[in-house]
Amino acid sequence: MIPNHPFLAVRNGQPSKQFHSMTYNDANLARRTGLELVRYLEESGARWAILSGYEGFVAEEVRRVFPRERRLEHTVATLVGFRTWPALLLERRHRRDRRLLFDFEGDGYGGWESTGDAFDSGPSLANQPGQSFIVGQEGLRLANSFHPKLFDGATGTLVSAPFTIDRSSLSLLVGGGGSAATRIELQVRGRAIRTESGADNEILREVVWDLSAQQGQTARLAIIDEASGSWGHILVDQIELFRWADQ
Repeated sequence: MIPNHPFLAVRNGQPSKQFHSMTYNDANLARRTGLELVRYLEESGARWAILSGYEGFVAEEVRRVFPRERRLEHTVATLVGFRTWPALLLERRHRRDRRLLFDFEGDGYGGWESTGDAFDSGPSLANQPGQSFIVGQEGLRLANSFHPKLFDGATGTLVSAPFTIDRSSLSLLVGGGGSAATRIELQVRGRAIRTESGADNEILREVVWDLSAQQGQTARLAIIDEASGSWGHILVDQIELFRWADQ
């Protein structure tokens, strides 16, 4: 993994397969679909990734596969077409026993209970009229409370069917509004034990919750949009349970 520019490794005698974040940024800005960076990283077999820390949403996707991070003690600023500071070393961590709960790839929300009008049009594509381009989702569709006609003015909730927490970790992708009024909750016995919001952008970043203490319990997920002003929407995708391979 080479930050910003692909020629640094070649210049230093390492002509191995590389991912070029600048190209990926350009492809997303051009609204290309099906890029699937996370799948590419998972299949690469690489143990380490190097970042400068300025890759934006690219770094969020890299951290999904390489979550163990430390800052390099000695960094060198290199000028090769685009100035690069290799500053972060990230180590791969493998997941096992993965169980996909929800990916929102269907036309409707299936067993989810809906209230209000924020989710009444079903899962959306990343390229919605009136909405900035969404990046970081898995597949073609996601849960999105930005309404095609009411835009941020729509409010409502989606509540999942009950499921059993049968693994130690739960991961999900979250974006959209950064206030507590746009959030996703994990509810056990009717009480929210985990909650997460976006960061006032259309970038889906991964959140991992440690649920070791809740294994065996029954839970629901609630996606909540109580906001009708600026950034009054939430994005959610790819919810799965798993265990870390080294646990």
